[in-house]
Amino acid sequence: MDYNISYTAKKALSKQQIKLFYKTVKYNTPENILGSRQVYHPDNHLENTVLIHRKENDKHIYEIPLTRSLTKSELNVLSTICNQKGFKDIKTTSIDVHDLSKAEEKNIDDTRYKDMATEVAKILHNRWVDKKVASGWRYGMKVSQKDKTHPLLRPWEELNDNQKDIDYNLPKELIGTLKKYF
Repeated sequence: MDYNISYTAKKALSKQQIKLFYKTVKYNTPENILGSRQVYHPDNHLENTVLIHRKENDKHIYEIPLTRSLTKSELNVLSTICNQKGFKDIKTTSIDVHDLSKAEEKNIDDTRYKDMATEVAKILHNRWVDKKVASGWRYGMKVSQKDKTHPLLRPWEELNDNQKDIDYNLPKELIGTLKKYF
């Protein structure tokens, strides 16, 4: 079971606000309740993190992994303090990662997972290129709003590794979303 405490914001939080949110949760929950998650980073390595930021439907979601669910009274205390600090409507979520009654569990090795993340990035890049070209943009050595040029307006295969924007967390999020509905 994966447990999280989450806060959703319309705009991205500043580094100071993120630190304040984390410290507010840390100092107002029972000892040893904060956990960590392994996430992929663009330089192709796994890293433990204590706070996850993701964007979903134009909202910014900040999640802090927990080792267990909060009790109702623990959540009430934390919610009150978070509200006072400006973090309204915090939520706890729990995901049973072992309850796969509607889908067969498959273990994906790191290489296949990275390949999947790369394929998703390629699809997203190609869609972005198609939209830009359809609105009059073209390839250029630098980004220019005036001239409608951009150096990344070319096929995925022609981009160097530094230009390829690969979100290694996206496949996990997609799989989680699919599991909700199937």
